[in-house]
Amino acid sequence: MDNSIRNTAALRKRNKAVVLQMLEAFNKGDTKVVARLLHPDVQSRTKHPLNPEMDRMAVADRVQLEMLHDRKAFPDGRFEVKELIAEENKVILHWTFTGTHTGELFDRQATGRKVNLVGHEIIELDRGRIIRHTDDHALTLLDMLSQLRMLDTAMQDKLGLR
Repeated sequence: MDNSIRNTAALRKRNKAVVLQMLEAFNKGDTKVVARLLHPDVQSRTKHPLNPEMDRMAVADRVQLEMLHDRKAFPDGRFEVKELIAEENKVILHWTFTGTHTGELFDRQATGRKVNLVGHEIIELDRGRIIRHTDDHALTLLDMLSQLRMLDTAMQDKLGLR
């Protein structure tokens, strides 16, 4: 086998492993791995319409806060990989998330309802660390709020939907 093919296969395997480590960190609420997995110049294209101050935070700090918020709102929450595709420096992740809303979320009390979410992410890596991240957060957020029956008039106003 040609060295370039071997190197490309090894790069894809390493990049997938980094993405899987980050996903597992979200499952465990393990904020310690964030600094190791994110590149110092990491950029995220995710917007937080219900918490815009997060968009002004350093990406590593924001990711750690997201992990903590997820664990608080959905202590039994679990991400699962449905598909993971790697090509050169990019990984495309298709995931599902299931969890029971038993903790505060967006200043609202727990509903006790279960959510089943689907999401997609495009992750770019540089030398084994995540440097760029894009996802469908806005759609996933609307789906989650709808499943929790929290997409009332006040929430629609906060999101600019009315």
